Amino acid sequence: MIPRKIMASQLPNSMQRCFTAGCNKPVHAKGLCYACYKAQIRQKSKEAPALVKYADSLTKGSSLAGMDGSRFAAQLASIALDMLAKENPIDLKTWIEEKITLPPGNGYKGNPKMNFDIFPHMKQILKLVDNPDCKKIVLCFGTQTGKSDTIASIAAYLTGYRSRRGLFVLPTAKMLDKVRETRLLPLFQNSDVGFEYVKDKMVFNFSGNFFSLALASSTGTMAEQTSTSWVIIDEHDEFNLDTGNKSDPVKLSERRMQASQRKLLILACTPKHTTAGYTYDHYTRSKKFVEEIQCPLCENWFVPEFYKHFKWPKEAELGDLNEIEIRSLAWLECPFCQGRITDAMHFEIVTKRKRWKDLDPDFSIAECGFRLPSYLTPNKNFSSVAAEYLKVQDKPQELADFNNSVLAKPVEHTSARTSAEIDYSKLRGGYYCEKNDMPEEVFALTAGADVGKKIIWFMLIGWATNDRKFVIKSEGVPRGKGADSFEIAMDKITDMCAMDYRCKRNNFKPKFYGGLLDSGYDTQFCYDYCLKNPLWRPAKGVDKQKQVIVTSVVDNDKQFSKYKDLPLILLNTGMLHSSLHEYLNTAPGERHSITFAEDAPKVLFEHLAAEEQREEISKYGRSIFRWGKVKHRDDHLRDAGLHALAAGMLLELNDVKEVDWGENGSANR
Repeated sequence: MIPRKIMASQLPNSMQRCFTAGCNKPVHAKGLCYACYKAQIRQKSKEAPALVKYADSLTKGSSLAGMDGSRFAAQLASIALDMLAKENPIDLKTWIEEKITLPPGNGYKGNPKMNFDIFPHMKQILKLVDNPDCKKIVLCFGTQTGKSDTIASIAAYLTGYRSRRGLFVLPTAKMLDKVRETRLLPLFQNSDVGFEYVKDKMVFNFSGNFFSLALASSTGTMAEQTSTSWVIIDEHDEFNLDTGNKSDPVKLSERRMQASQRKLLILACTPKHTTAGYTYDHYTRSKKFVEEIQCPLCENWFVPEFYKHFKWPKEAELGDLNEIEIRSLAWLECPFCQGRITDAMHFEIVTKRKRWKDLDPDFSIAECGFRLPSYLTPNKNFSSVAAEYLKVQDKPQELADFNNSVLAKPVEHTSARTSAEIDYSKLRGGYYCEKNDMPEEVFALTAGADVGKKIIWFMLIGWATNDRKFVIKSEGVPRGKGADSFEIAMDKITDMCAMDYRCKRNNFKPKFYGGLLDSGYDTQFCYDYCLKNPLWRPAKGVDKQKQVIVTSVVDNDKQFSKYKDLPLILLNTGMLHSSLHEYLNTAPGERHSITFAEDAPKVLFEHLAAEEQREEISKYGRSIFRWGKVKHRDDHLRDAGLHALAAGMLLELNDVKEVDWGENGSANR
């Protein structure tokens, strides 16, 4: 085969050699090695003032083509400086600090100028924006880390200063309007970035070029623009990759830039998912960076992780959690010297004693990912983060939000989970159902009921402090076909929930606060009973909602018009199944535990073991973890238990830290 002739300019930089006579080093830029390229820049920076001075001397006191000499000199100097500026543009960090003025209320402590000595984690990222070898940057950042203002500034820099056309992609129309009106427009109008006007609310025009807004949910808005050289996708995880259109916004963005010789994709988001296609997945598949800090006590470097290194006095958990933040009670424990790194050291650490650690040194910089928790910025110190965690540790959805927004690290499902592998014999306590025993720690009761064709299954749960739970009753009550039979069965269940139990604590009877009734079967019977008996509320499973529990109302149509004022509790059963699984894997007596009676019926554990979490592949090829029945086994008591747990969460019984046992048989929370 005859070798094809290749021009030197077609070779990659690593194979080209410097054009300077006598220099044979690899090319860095513009046909020159790094040293020669920098020398040329320094020389041109010296030539600019000399050129202006020379032009002024030529024209001083004279008139050229009817133009005043000094005016001619000024114009000539301006042209010369513009030419030199295009050859030697200032770096992005300097440009932002000089040109960007934040709208009132956006800057750190009210400062309208962006200061990267206060947010030094941005410096390396800004260098990558101007590096042609970097094609993709993934930012897994917590809240209040400077992400939003920085990516808006990058959009202005690439468009107004670098004259590059781009796309700014947002997940929903509502978020697009919000970002345009509250973030982009105020920042551009307040800054010296060459911004001119917005066309049709979608196209931001600058003196050098323009960029367009696009919707991730609308392939049309992303396909209209041509000659795109950069794309910023903001809050990517708010877009549902499985229920939206078939086009992945990231893949579509990459196709938009295929014709560009210089391309850059920035994916910026507070991560919420670990499944394929979302931000955290892109981060894990890139050249990963995390921040490490230097201990001011022993000078060693380490990566601070919340669940490993954060400490606080255990007794502080029992009091007002706000005191942890107010009194700066939390600290970071150094893994080397076991010293306490306190809030007093926090500002110096996050501004002067931290750096990015490359977790994949053998990878190229083509795709770089950065994960930054909020506590490594000046906006959140160690104690504020600890207090925030303690307030939500017993609330599954709010705890997930904490992991996402503060730690920038969503919980990852490593494998499918099943309740069949749990050793239930280790979860039994020293009390008996048949004897109607009530553990002395219990201060409140809630119930859940699952309606079957012939049986209504129910579970009664007793609540103790620190989210400890005890199963008091779990059985099925037969029912007939009609409404009267349904009501008789439910009355029997209510009586068992509110009966007198053998309490080990003298002169005390835990109060039955009511329960949730699954209204998926015989819906009208359920609604009718809840109207008559306010201790019970109807509930319905809705897996796609983001919260564990949402209070709604019964559908107001003709069939259910008489129930229009009846509350309907919507439950994310997937989240509740996951919470129950964690409870079942906790030793009795520990925080979040669930304990069973010594004589708990065998059918209870059969129903608990009838659910497993399986990994499924969606029609778009992404992994999804869902809870489902095992081989069509009955799981009625498990469902009843989920409703009993949700009834307690609704009353925030899982948040109670201590109880004042009253002398008159009452418990004051």
